[in-house]
Amino acid sequence: MGNIGTRTKEIKDTPRDPIPWLAVALAVLAYFPFLFSTQCLYPLSIHGWEFISKWHGKIPDMGYWELQAYWYKTHTGRYTAVALETAWPYWHNLTLFRLLALIDLLLIPVSTWWLFRSMMPGRSATLITALVLVLYLHQLSNTYDSLLRFDAIIPYHTGLIATLLFTGLLIRQLKLPKPNWFAWFGTLVLGVFTIGTNEISMIQLLGITTAAILIYHLYSRRPSIYLWILFACLLAFSIIEVLAPGNFVRMGAYGAEGRILPALWQSLGVSVYLWTGWLADSLLLPAGLLWVLLLASKRQVLGNVFTFGAPLYWLTGLLLITPVSLFPLLYGTGGHSLAERVVDLIFFTVTILWFGTIAALFESYGQRLQLQANTYRLIAIPLSAFLVLHLFADGLGVNRQTPRAKADFWDLIQVDSNIGKGWLQVIEGTALRYAREMERTGEMVKQCSTDTCVVTPPTAVNFIGYDPLYDQLWNRGDIWMGKALGNPRVKRVVYEK
Repeated sequence: MGNIGTRTKEIKDTPRDPIPWLAVALAVLAYFPFLFSTQCLYPLSIHGWEFISKWHGKIPDMGYWELQAYWYKTHTGRYTAVALETAWPYWHNLTLFRLLALIDLLLIPVSTWWLFRSMMPGRSATLITALVLVLYLHQLSNTYDSLLRFDAIIPYHTGLIATLLFTGLLIRQLKLPKPNWFAWFGTLVLGVFTIGTNEISMIQLLGITTAAILIYHLYSRRPSIYLWILFACLLAFSIIEVLAPGNFVRMGAYGAEGRILPALWQSLGVSVYLWTGWLADSLLLPAGLLWVLLLASKRQVLGNVFTFGAPLYWLTGLLLITPVSLFPLLYGTGGHSLAERVVDLIFFTVTILWFGTIAALFESYGQRLQLQANTYRLIAIPLSAFLVLHLFADGLGVNRQTPRAKADFWDLIQVDSNIGKGWLQVIEGTALRYAREMERTGEMVKQCSTDTCVVTPPTAVNFIGYDPLYDQLWNRGDIWMGKALGNPRVKRVVYEK
């Protein structure tokens, strides 16, 4: 199978090139406030306390395996996500909850590097991973819903991480001169695991495997029995996931009629809408230009290392990834839902394909484009400064809504950038204050002796790991929090007015 792409280890890195490590330093600096915020999180909303309390009272008391069948029949076919979510009550405590979020956020760049490392030398893979990460952080439409919410971590982040690992492992198998049965079996297990996380990862995995079959056949002029077995198994488990009775129950709750053509048109229309916003508001264009400059100046070495190296393959994936990923959501909800966590997840994969498409185009058509050192520095240095300023200080200004009599220096600073906002909250102590307030709320609930436990509302409501839209205590109260915290006397927890 080694004839479809040059093996990565045959391509050497540019010696002593500091640029990838500067990019890593930038990515670490950008990622730190979000990693820190994981240690200040607190369970919240419908997929917080209800899961921890094992949904007692809403459904009959069931065992672990009974719950799998119950969810499959009544709510969703995401067998992997359900298995992980329903296991949460058996191990949950606040320390493990935060540790899980931290590990999850660390695995996202690690799995991204694993994918790129299967296609290019280490330094180039490191650089492009850093660029993907900072662009994703900058573009997050809702930091809580997309990055720090438990309901995003289990199904969507797990699906993203598994998809990246699956693709990297698949590429490595296709490069081997002889098949490795053990590795192929591992790829299959990982694929089956990924299929059950969410519908977006499911359809992306089927697309990746289909592309691998077609491209392998074009390169080798013969079919791969391993790829066909892999595709057949993934398709079978996808059918199991899609045809779950619970999916149709959930569609009925949304009022979805299951019409294919309207969902297709909606997927195309929403894709155009999202791409317009990404090109206008994100840093895809300047970051892409910087990537071209690095390639043209020979600061990064690629060689013929892309397994799917033809630009047409990458460009096709870039154009199709958004409508194809949106289709299951819009079909299943009748176009009534466009969750921010779904949009941000798709943007992450778009960013990967964006840099891959640029690299593939450069390998095919840009070899004659060579920049001298002076020209490269003249463009790259101010462009890099522009990117850094936007990443950290976009929307920097004075917060004029804060009462001056109560405000200190940090209260008067506002910033729209997700990264800048995260750093501001770390510096001024918003994250730690929120954690202390919510932990104090938990202690109040544990000690409460009345049916309705009235607790003090948090003041650090601008913490990026919190969103009042998901906090049930504000309105009707939370009927699961007391039971989850070990105080069954509490039937309802609500904030004082």
